[in-house]
Amino acid sequence: MKKKKDFSVVWHGYNVKCSPVGRQEYSNCYIESGRVTGHPTDTIYLRVCNDDMPEPSILLLRPDEAEAIIWVLSGVLWCQEMEKI
Repeated sequence: MKKKKDFSVVWHGYNVKCSPVGRQEYSNCYIESGRVTGHPTDTIYLRVCNDDMPEPSILLLRPDEAEAIIWVLSGVLWCQEMEKI
């Protein structure tokens, strides 16, 4: 398995290091998440990129913010499944 490469970004004045943990690739985009070091509160990142974007979009998140994103997206998926019944 190929090791995912760490990368650094400047986020609101902080030089942070991002270490990939998970990545889902599609034919024209990818979604990636991982750990952040060098920021006082944000410890997780989410990076999204597709062919139409000049640069990937990156969000730095606290654990509770990441959990909130998971929760609201799971609610949408649940609603879509219930509509099929």
